[in-house]
Amino acid sequence: MPPVSQEIRPHLRSDDPGGPFREAEYVEGSLASGTSKETELKLTNVARASFEELLEDYRDQLRALGKQEWPREHRHTQWLRQLNREPDANYDMFKKGIEHYDPTIAANVLIGLIKLTNYLLDRQIRQLEQAFLEEGGSVNA
Repeated sequence: MPPVSQEIRPHLRSDDPGGPFREAEYVEGSLASGTSKETELKLTNVARASFEELLEDYRDQLRALGKQEWPREHRHTQWLRQLNREPDANYDMFKKGIEHYDPTIAANVLIGLIKLTNYLLDRQIRQLEQAFLEEGGSVNA
């Protein structure tokens, strides 16, 4: 199977200064929990914003190719959603789609995974905000 072109994997481009570090931002946010809820919340929000940028990169790429993002009802979207519910999901389960030779499929699979990541980060941010407020902090501070 031929490798996916660099064009459809904007997070791996060498000219994207934040791309390779998106995951690191999330890790930093989680590790910061030992220092303060405020720091953890701020860094997790940075990670969330980075994933939103990455999502837009893939959407832009699809538009540049004249392709569309799969709607929620698309059979491949339904398959991806089912895989996301697997408790022991790992890269190998998604590899065929992520590394697919068709850039439309690869981009849409990655879009689906980013959407899931954003959903989970949103939940974590809400929990962090609540913990921060319970410790006497202010969300608007």
